[in-house]
Amino acid sequence: MQTSRIVLAAVLGGVTMFLWGALSHTVIPFSENALLGFTNDDAVVQTIMANAPKSGVYFMPYVPQKQEGMTEEEFKAAQQSAEDKMQQGPFMLAAVRLGEMGSFGSYLLIQLVTDILTALLVCLVLMRVTGSLWNRVGTAELVGLAGFAGLSLPQWNWYAFSGAFTLAELFDVAVGFFLGGLVIAKILGRAQKEAVQT
Repeated sequence: MQTSRIVLAAVLGGVTMFLWGALSHTVIPFSENALLGFTNDDAVVQTIMANAPKSGVYFMPYVPQKQEGMTEEEFKAAQQSAEDKMQQGPFMLAAVRLGEMGSFGSYLLIQLVTDILTALLVCLVLMRVTGSLWNRVGTAELVGLAGFAGLSLPQWNWYAFSGAFTLAELFDVAVGFFLGGLVIAKILGRAQKEAVQT
């Protein structure tokens, strides 16, 4: 199969997924409860600025690691305290970015590149699939759903990601991989027909 066809399928498939992502995040109100807001943003910002020394992913209550000089008893007591706090709540997993967001265009560009990379990986899978167009589209859909199940469901289970947020992600992934897979499967299928004819 010609490399140019694979590149074309990856680019067009990725662009399709990118456009769907833009549409699903800006136009389609899939779930009003997917993301919630705090009752007082300013108070939360002040707390974050006072307690988050750098950008990163924060976990609360934090389960401490054993520090140098800490006895085994002290370490076990610190772990037990964190477990007790976790049972009582509240619990939080939060991505914190300090400072200004920066150029919105740069985030869009990175998203487009990642969508094209995703489409390229789907291409590499579909190149090994025989059968009809819809057989390939179904395979692309299964690839997307496998990624969703492997990442989003553990976040729902362990990290309290809401059911509404998880369903919104499922909808986004299912439609995105269907549309992207359809574009990729058509281009790769056409390329295989041309290879057989020559």
